[in-house]
Amino acid sequence: MSSNSAVKNRRLTDLHVLSHEVRTPLNGILGLLTMLEEHELPDATRSLLNRIELCAEGLNQHLNNAIEVQRIASNKVVFTHRDYSLLQVAESSIRLYSAEAESKGVDLMLQFDPRLIGKNFIGDQERLLQILSALVSNAVKFTDNGSVTLVVGLRKEKATTSQVIFRVIDSGIGIPEEEIPLVVQSHYQIASATKGRPPGSGAGLYIAHNLLKLMSSSLEIRSNPAGTQVNFTLDLPASNARATNWQQKQSHSRIQFIAPASAQTELNIATLGHFGMDVTTSDSLTVAEVSAEADLRIIDYRLAAKNLVLFRHLTDTARPNTICLLSTEFEPATAMLAKNCRQLNTPYLPSDLVSIAESADLLEPVAVETASDQTKPATLPEDLSSFCILCVDDSPTNLIVLVGALAKMGFKRVLRAVDGQDAVEVMRAHPEVDLILMDFHMPRLNGAQAARQIRDEGCTAPILGVTALSETDLSNQLSVGDFDLLITKPIRTPILSEALTRCLVQHPERREM
Repeated sequence: MSSNSAVKNRRLTDLHVLSHEVRTPLNGILGLLTMLEEHELPDATRSLLNRIELCAEGLNQHLNNAIEVQRIASNKVVFTHRDYSLLQVAESSIRLYSAEAESKGVDLMLQFDPRLIGKNFIGDQERLLQILSALVSNAVKFTDNGSVTLVVGLRKEKATTSQVIFRVIDSGIGIPEEEIPLVVQSHYQIASATKGRPPGSGAGLYIAHNLLKLMSSSLEIRSNPAGTQVNFTLDLPASNARATNWQQKQSHSRIQFIAPASAQTELNIATLGHFGMDVTTSDSLTVAEVSAEADLRIIDYRLAAKNLVLFRHLTDTARPNTICLLSTEFEPATAMLAKNCRQLNTPYLPSDLVSIAESADLLEPVAVETASDQTKPATLPEDLSSFCILCVDDSPTNLIVLVGALAKMGFKRVLRAVDGQDAVEVMRAHPEVDLILMDFHMPRLNGAQAARQIRDEGCTAPILGVTALSETDLSNQLSVGDFDLLITKPIRTPILSEALTRCLVQHPERREM
């Protein structure tokens, strides 16, 4: 092995250690936040929880980027293939940088093709989020006024794939023409652009450029002193899962959108109009507007504050969930305005508008038949009370998160073990266990060692490795058959559900009755 290779491998190993040390508590933070969000909470409290979650997600994104640079340099990038929501990924990339944009007075917007709302695809959503986050982050960082817009549009649609174009447009300072080819190099930063700005790693565009090459795509960068536009196109394989759409629960639903004229207002109106609702607009709150019939009123906080008496009359007399106040976390006083009505803080995204319309009983979700419905994916049984699950983790917080997630899914019999040796002893006492969720780094016996001993003692129950490291990172520490599957912290409920489905439903012969 050359000295350069040895140095690269050592750096990657150091990052893997850091990854475990950070991801373990991060998994606990995100898991506990998810549990809190399931409670009935005031909108203002929920907004604070969402902000904490975004901070944790941002930390996870920085960690992923640091590791990704070393993976790319070592040619060790491996993609996962799971179902994901394209809208959710696009919205996550906006939410991560919404506070930074708003603090600068920059409008951060998502223009998402309504035809893609509710559709699922198969691929590596974490890698796609890395790419979009890098582009949005750069655009926000180097834009001091104006706007940043992420555009996600459907170009072509076939039975098994959709060609989707992604575009990030900003009104920032631009990139000198001679430096455009250089910005995709590792840690390259434009000297003239970084003056007076917080230092960055310079890794974002390098990661996006290299990941897209591996995905048979490429970045197209156009820039001038008035702003920058970055494009790329991907052919996204369609998921076998049924798509979800929304339809009106009653014909001719009437929505009043009362807000200053802006590009964001136009995007919101277009999203609501896609579902066939009749949307009227106004840039002021007047007696005439209040007197008009409407099933839902969406009102900007600035217009509500200008005519507070009229707004108070509305909130005191309207039916529940039929008034929504468009607000911002940077205006805490608007929490007082939001009494008796919904409060939605920026950024105003398609899923938020759908949620508001659902709460007002105007929209309802419907499953859309797909071309692959004859091969429907397996799902967990409705009644999970007969299954027995063992959760193994040396972190008490992560045990609480795992057990809580399983309980929410409907599992009634969940056992716990605090390390690998404890897991072996629990399995001896409870051979009826149907599945084991096993952490990797633990005292006495690590997850792989415990799995081998459990296997040696005759257990055939599936063992899911739950680790802060990826399968690639663990490859030199695992033997074939140690784990049936690996899921990476922080644990996402859809990924956990998919893994449980594969082991409990798709391989029922392995269950010990």
